[in-house]
Amino acid sequence: MATIVRLRGIKKVRSKGHVYYYHRATGERLQAEPGTAAFVAEVAALERRPEGVPVGQQPQARILGNLIAAYRGSPEFARLAASTREDYQHVFDYVKPLEGVAIPRFTAPFLYKMRDKAFARHKRRFANYVVQVIRLLFAWGIPRGWLKANPARDVPLIERPRDTPKANRAWSIAEYDAMVGRATGGLRIAIMLGFWAGLTEGDIVRLPRAGAYDRIAGFIDYRRRKTGVEASIHVAGELRAAIEQELARTLGPKAKVTPATLVCNRWNRPFTESGIRSSFAKLRAPLLAEGKVKPGLTIHGLRHSISRDVIDAGGSVEEAAAVNAQTTDEMGNHYSRERNRQRLAKKAVGRIEKERKRARLGKPFGKPRQTG
Repeated sequence: MATIVRLRGIKKVRSKGHVYYYHRATGERLQAEPGTAAFVAEVAALERRPEGVPVGQQPQARILGNLIAAYRGSPEFARLAASTREDYQHVFDYVKPLEGVAIPRFTAPFLYKMRDKAFARHKRRFANYVVQVIRLLFAWGIPRGWLKANPARDVPLIERPRDTPKANRAWSIAEYDAMVGRATGGLRIAIMLGFWAGLTEGDIVRLPRAGAYDRIAGFIDYRRRKTGVEASIHVAGELRAAIEQELARTLGPKAKVTPATLVCNRWNRPFTESGIRSSFAKLRAPLLAEGKVKPGLTIHGLRHSISRDVIDAGGSVEEAAAVNAQTTDEMGNHYSRERNRQRLAKKAVGRIEKERKRARLGKPFGKPRQTG
């Protein structure tokens, strides 16, 4: 006696004299003959498909490539900053040869080998980033049925060798004066923004000219590209003078192009991140040879410089966070920081200007720290 199996979620479509059956949830056409065991099995397989698998992928193909594709199509990936998505994509490109590998094969020993291979080819930072991105990818896949546990969680990052210099170290006042004194045009503004506002290269080259700089109020309001945090730059002293001078040059009668960004090159074109790093390296090289700056000087290191100087000048953690567009875990202070952002940034810049003037006169920078 035949067994009758009633299936739900099946759509029957008649077209040009033919009848087709589709699985409603996935929109995928069923290939097996209706009424057969193969038809029932095909429907059951589609019902077991993990959420987020693209239409057309076989449900049993739980391979790395399909998981990456599902994650890249997710709202979690879409809400990431463009720079973060680009960084993740570098890892996805690196593991492309492994896209056909079944996810259960990604055990801790397998990932150890993958990490160490990345270290041999691209050194410690990239190897650790591969582990971090894969760890995040698997964590995303667990609640969506791709895997039950995260093997990447058991793979530690490679520690920095003890004798390795600290990356993006803070600048000394003498180094800052030497670089700013030798720099011209947009690069000079970039270095100043790196210090007085803690901007990274990515934020510096994208800072718009129109609407960003309020000349009357003396502030530049912007949103950090990577974190989305709103910040205020108090434009005063040497930074204001330099910006006004650059605006006069780029908007003068001899200017053939109206710049779209606040920081631009000598042709009034926006810098790229690689372009500004290249110009910075060319500026730094002779000063390094002359002994006026030390090795390890980067634009990103200026973020550490302003934070250090705010604290050394007697400022608060909130002031340092406001001028550097940083976030903290103190959610109770979130709204007060939002209301006082410009006030804190202005106060922090005032402290630094005062102490740097003292230091240039040979006096000690900042207030003596209490010990004990």
